Amino acid sequence: MSSGNPYNPGQGKFVNLVLSLTMLLVFLGLGFLFLFTNTMIDRFPKPNRTYIGFVLVGWALFRGISVWLRFKRIKDEQNED
Repeated sequence: MSSGNPYNPGQGKFVNLVLSLTMLLVFLGLGFLFLFTNTMIDRFPKPNRTYIGFVLVGWALFRGISVWLRFKRIKDEQNED
């Protein structure tokens, strides 16, 4: 058994990282769907599609930066040990 906090095992950090990357891809895909396709154009007219697309891509970029910083912090913690 690895040392450390039993309530936050190391394997859980990896699963959390994979889940965060998956959500990053989902938000990025949805943002590009709204910006560059005509899918569901009748429900979301053109100006609203652009706003929603930019918000989703912006959120994906924010999540990408936070995932990268978290991954970097995990690597630094592993190098300390």
